[in-house]
Amino acid sequence: MFEHCILRKVVKSSLVRRAIPNYQFGFRLQHSGQLQMVVEHILDGFQRKQYTVAAYLDISQAFDRVWHERLLAKIEVLLNPQLFELIKSFVTERTLCVVKDGCCTSSIKFIK
Repeated sequence: MFEHCILRKVVKSSLVRRAIPNYQFGFRLQHSGQLQMVVEHILDGFQRKQYTVAAYLDISQAFDRVWHERLLAKIEVLLNPQLFELIKSFVTERTLCVVKDGCCTSSIKFIK
């Protein structure tokens, strides 16, 4: 829920909206028509008797592998200072452990 609220604030920033290319659908509100756009492009190619080629890149767990320091440096200029500090605190010095019945059942791990 927290991430959803932050995302809504971030995408409302005019600097962020200008930084995200129009062809990128991820992290954009009301841009769920990507599949429709692809289908229309394919159908248009069929009508013109042209080939349609597509390449897809699956970047699953991309956030887990992103270089957080560089990401923070890039978004610092796009967001107001309070929102930037909130996001910075969310992605730095995080830890995790497995909790069962209210007790930590694993060692505490630092998330890079």
